[in-house]
Amino acid sequence: MNLLAGHVLLADDDSSTRLLSHSVLESAGFSVLAVRNGAEAVRCVLERMPDILLLDLEMPEVDGYEACRQIRQLPGGAALPIVVVTSMDDPASIERAFSAGATDFITKPINWALLVHRVQYVLRGAAVLGALQESEEKNSALLRAMPDSIFLLSELGSVDGCFAGDGGLPGDAPRQDCPVNLLPLLPPEFVGEFTTQLGQVVTTGSSVILEFQRLHFAVAQYLELRLLPHQNRQVLTIVRDVSERKFAEQRIRRLAYFDNLTDLPNREWMEEQLTTALLAAESAGSQLALLFIDMDQFRRVNDTLGQRAGDAVLLEVADRLRRVMSSLHTEPAEELPLARLGADEFLVWLPATAGMPAIAAIGESLREAFEPPFACSLIDLDVRVTASIGIALSGVHGSDLATLVRNVDAAAQHAKGAGRNRVVVYRAEMNSRVRGRLELEADLRHALVYGGLEVHYQPKYRVADLALVGAEALLRWKHPKLGAISPVEFIGIAEETGFIVEIDRWVVNKVCEDLSAWRALGKRLLPVAVNLSAHEFLNRTVVQMLTTATELAAIPHGMIELEITENALVRDVDLARTLLTQLRDAGFTLAIDDFGTGYSSLQYLRSFPVHTLKIDRSFVAGAPDERDACALIRAVIQIAHSLDMSVVAEGVETYRQLDLLKAEGCDYLQGYLMDPALPPAAYAAML
Repeated sequence: MNLLAGHVLLADDDSSTRLLSHSVLESAGFSVLAVRNGAEAVRCVLERMPDILLLDLEMPEVDGYEACRQIRQLPGGAALPIVVVTSMDDPASIERAFSAGATDFITKPINWALLVHRVQYVLRGAAVLGALQESEEKNSALLRAMPDSIFLLSELGSVDGCFAGDGGLPGDAPRQDCPVNLLPLLPPEFVGEFTTQLGQVVTTGSSVILEFQRLHFAVAQYLELRLLPHQNRQVLTIVRDVSERKFAEQRIRRLAYFDNLTDLPNREWMEEQLTTALLAAESAGSQLALLFIDMDQFRRVNDTLGQRAGDAVLLEVADRLRRVMSSLHTEPAEELPLARLGADEFLVWLPATAGMPAIAAIGESLREAFEPPFACSLIDLDVRVTASIGIALSGVHGSDLATLVRNVDAAAQHAKGAGRNRVVVYRAEMNSRVRGRLELEADLRHALVYGGLEVHYQPKYRVADLALVGAEALLRWKHPKLGAISPVEFIGIAEETGFIVEIDRWVVNKVCEDLSAWRALGKRLLPVAVNLSAHEFLNRTVVQMLTTATELAAIPHGMIELEITENALVRDVDLARTLLTQLRDAGFTLAIDDFGTGYSSLQYLRSFPVHTLKIDRSFVAGAPDERDACALIRAVIQIAHSLDMSVVAEGVETYRQLDLLKAEGCDYLQGYLMDPALPPAAYAAML
């Protein structure tokens, strides 16, 4: 406010005082309106609110006291600075003036030299008070709009003040006042931890974040408490409802660790659980029995009756296996030791305390579960499917998980070769399949050295306008005898042997060479995504390797996008965070590949400096018909965008999937709907 441009209303019945006051204030730059009594002052305030009112107390008809009271009742009148002018300087008169609503007073005779300064002082104080009130109103509105509850607590949990929320925890019914103590609002089982941490915050001065769950109207609610040290041994406590985040994490974890169709644990869950179980058995000097269940000729069900019929059979298979395992597994457990490893493969593990005959009998029980025909209502037909089952013992047929799974799989394959629908215990001579894998490994090494591998490029498009924005480099291998080998198969072999590091580096160099060649031909350069295995990514030389490859090809670092799986990131979180930061600072773009199929921890996701999330094709395949798939896609997109990340959907094959992705705000897509992976020349023609 310009204090010398304010509008002053002057009310005094003495004409000489009015004239002198008017002259002094106007000379100082104020706009002045003078009236002769209190009634006129009230009317003028109604017509135009002044910045300040100089009000004589002793006036005929409506005196200054009454005028002050009336003005305070007018719209906006409560904030008007009112300076009363009086010749009565006794305390009773002054007190009466303040009771009527006066802001300040000036005694007569007026000190004209100080009048302007006094008016400026009152205006300055009013401006400061107005700004403070405005700030408080904004803060109050902000706190009212917050969904959190904020309390100021003593070290014993008593409430010294409420600043947001309705006096209770988020979601509770509004209260008339603050609770006396926060402890009665918490679940009894959480009170002990809360009071301990509350005391720690007071003692150490450090902040603490706690979480607890409660049943709220028969629905699980997750609340987060932030305890922040305050003065006078008090603790500022912010309570936030984090249920949506928790539910999203649970959904993603469920989809990452459990099979969408049968709701059985998947291979990732099996690897974690069984690794722990094997270590415990080894420490206890005991053994575990693994039973590999491979359905016989299940492909013919899908091929002849359709995938929906095959899915119906798989659902019934899962239920039958659960029933068998439930009858054996009497101790309470979150999940049975039963997992679905592949389309028609399941794995069971049990303590081998009763010896091999008892384990073989369990294998027979699992096999007999397949004997009753599977009623398929979709086709009104009973389907008969049998199972071949292999058995292996830890410490006898292998000590590490990979060896045991490989050998028990070999036993199941031997059961198939022996006529199917039988149970077979692993023997060393069943390693022909293993020998085949070793031969394939040797052929893969030969292909890398002598030119048998190729890099193809699957174009990537922007969802909004289907503009070409880049590609993903995908490795292809056409075996001279076996023909095209699935990347799933040969990449798995390379990862198991550690040979994947050499393959990763070959792919990076080949992509850089192709980009350099295309630029030399006058092609526009678009970013290319390259997959990095966990072995290569967690190698501390990865930054130097990538930098050298791009600089030798004179390719900007930003032309290379690095795709890393979640499982690779969580193997060593601190190292992963360090390497991601170095790669980002070097100019490389970073993406988490197959998001939702691995660890899927939002806690880690927030701390990793990545640019992009890729939705795995298994989730896209279920959209838009499967509700869970749509919910996951929506959740991943929302989470990514809230963290300023873009989203790429893999495996898009239908226009309905495209429409869903567009509606949910997905940024980019790739898949057979647009293009398969193309040879370099075919992709270059698109640039």
